[in-house]
Amino acid sequence: MPRIALVSTRKREIIRGRHFSYFAQFAAPTQADILGPHHHQAMADLDVDYHNIRAAFAYANGKAELADMRMGLAAALPYYWKIRGYVTEGFTWLQAGLADEHWLSLSTRARLYVVLLNENNHFHWNIFITDVAKNAHWLAVAETLIEPTLAQGDKQAAAQLMLAVGGSYEYSGQLQKAAEYAQRSQQTFQTIGDVRGMSFAHNLLIWLTFKQGDVEAAQSMQEEQIRRRQLSGASWGLCEAYFMQVEFAKNMADRSRGIHSLKQLVALAEQEDRTWFVSNAYYDFEKFDAHGAIELAEALLDRQRQKGPSVMLGVALYQLGRMYLNRQQFERAQDLLDEALALWPRLNERPELSRLPWTLIVRGQVAYFRGDLQKALACFGESIERFATSIYAFHAARPFTFRGYVHLSQNNLDGAVDDFCQCLQEVAKGLHTFKWLINRALAGIGEAAQRRGTLRLAALLLATVSSAEAKKLEEAPPALFSEISDFDHIMARIPAYRQDPVFAAAWQEGEKLSLDEAIALALTS
Repeated sequence: MPRIALVSTRKREIIRGRHFSYFAQFAAPTQADILGPHHHQAMADLDVDYHNIRAAFAYANGKAELADMRMGLAAALPYYWKIRGYVTEGFTWLQAGLADEHWLSLSTRARLYVVLLNENNHFHWNIFITDVAKNAHWLAVAETLIEPTLAQGDKQAAAQLMLAVGGSYEYSGQLQKAAEYAQRSQQTFQTIGDVRGMSFAHNLLIWLTFKQGDVEAAQSMQEEQIRRRQLSGASWGLCEAYFMQVEFAKNMADRSRGIHSLKQLVALAEQEDRTWFVSNAYYDFEKFDAHGAIELAEALLDRQRQKGPSVMLGVALYQLGRMYLNRQQFERAQDLLDEALALWPRLNERPELSRLPWTLIVRGQVAYFRGDLQKALACFGESIERFATSIYAFHAARPFTFRGYVHLSQNNLDGAVDDFCQCLQEVAKGLHTFKWLINRALAGIGEAAQRRGTLRLAALLLATVSSAEAKKLEEAPPALFSEISDFDHIMARIPAYRQDPVFAAAWQEGEKLSLDEAIALALTS
């Protein structure tokens, strides 16, 4: 190689190395601002230079000497990734960090596991993309890192790790362990004067207080937390606080409190462009007050139309279309959903943020209820394909279920059973139980068995579902039309089916089966 080329290559390498070093340290100071009153400026700063951050990641990939700085950068970006829809990209870099774990410092390893565990935390990422076994492994490793990280003197990373571990235990139902870690985390944050960290730990303690049955204490703690968040201007934290108030109201069946908290949540989330909070709030709002939710969504849509194409406009179109479907106003739903389907590609949304597969599900349901079965099958099929290439693959359980009911309506029993079984298999991949989907898939398989004359299998599955539905009837909010219509038709036929002696003889046995036993039976029959 000519000498001038060697000099040029070396110079380029020095420049790229300096570029990496600068941007590896660029994001860390903005992380706190993303969650606070300077949210818009922090996001704008990262937006301007995100192509440089990407280049920094690419340059450092595979370089052992840069692994620690690279993963330190990754650990500073999770909230930015979530808000902007770079979750798949972010998790690619985080997974690379796991592969390079032996190159990382103790503090960086601790921060890496904080981010990984927080994806299943109710009040952080809340995206639920890993399977049970992987999450259990991460939890076990994270616990072993706490004491060494403390001993090394990095109280910040140790406190974050305690909180992430506590959140994981809360999600798995181990409330006492969760409370111990949350309390210890809060105390550790307090020793270093980290007010935001203390607030996150306090959130978890409030939720645990509520789940352990002390509703009055939890409410009092939460109201004080909201006052603090309002004074601090921490908009993300305040959205979380309102979201928790909604969860309280749902658990207490307190409609007026739920509506009040949801109105506060959607107003703040729209103002701060928090589309995730807006989208999830409307699901709850519809169950508290369908008419009020539609009025609010119509007003949101009017405001967003005036601003022009945006993710928030797409969310408004999708949510309002979904609500019109549940009011059985199919033509109005179709118009809005078609508009949303045309909008999403124009926004160049990343696959993990995109509502396109979700919009396809609802558009497929509209087509189904309007009698356009081919359109319904096409929409559900495309949704399944899009989920398959995303980190949310197990969400394909929904379109598999709905497509199964289309096949059932055509008396395509093989196609229906295949789709219902796919639903059950997809649900098993996620940390969510999605019991309503399990029940609908099992009922669909039971109905197919009934039509085939396999009456014992039909009775076992339908009895299990009937028993499971009866147990949750009092505690669950009313089901939406789009979730319940076909299922209700099947369940309404059961009294007639029980007139058959073979079916009746197996019914009591089916009532004693657990859902897991019924799933295993359905998948092996």
